[in-house]
Amino acid sequence: MNERIWNQRMLGLTFNVEDGRITIFRSTLEALGWPTHYRFLYNREAKQVAVQNCTAEDAGAHKTPKLTVSNSCEVKCVALVRMIYRDMRWNRNNTYRLEGKSVPRQQLVSFDLDIPFLVENGKALDENPSPTKPLCGEELSAAESSSASPIKRDSGAL
Repeated sequence: MNERIWNQRMLGLTFNVEDGRITIFRSTLEALGWPTHYRFLYNREAKQVAVQNCTAEDAGAHKTPKLTVSNSCEVKCVALVRMIYRDMRWNRNNTYRLEGKSVPRQQLVSFDLDIPFLVENGKALDENPSPTKPLCGEELSAAESSSASPIKRDSGAL
């Protein structure tokens, strides 16, 4: 199995439900051609979200803000962030980062919500983080062993 590793050149988007914040990475804005305005598109059934280049008159348009010191831009979209966390059954205590794919003919970058990176202290963790090894043969408690898994999903239908 291939292990996914985050790198700064990837097209990225990060969701934080506590702040209702979406962070759009510089690489994503570059792939969109540095738009003056963009909008979010959400497809619940396909479990995808996209950032699309648009005009100020388009529905849902946001003006692209200046980049932060971390070379990204941040926007508060509390309702969208909460809806995605609820629909994806993400843990509200976690921040999630998505890898995007550019679709130039539609002027958008698409993100698969089904395979996020878990973010801790501003860094994306590998897909399969190694659990903490117990000392002296001690067993992990149920709480410790469940925290080693970045995402828990119910396999039932929505």
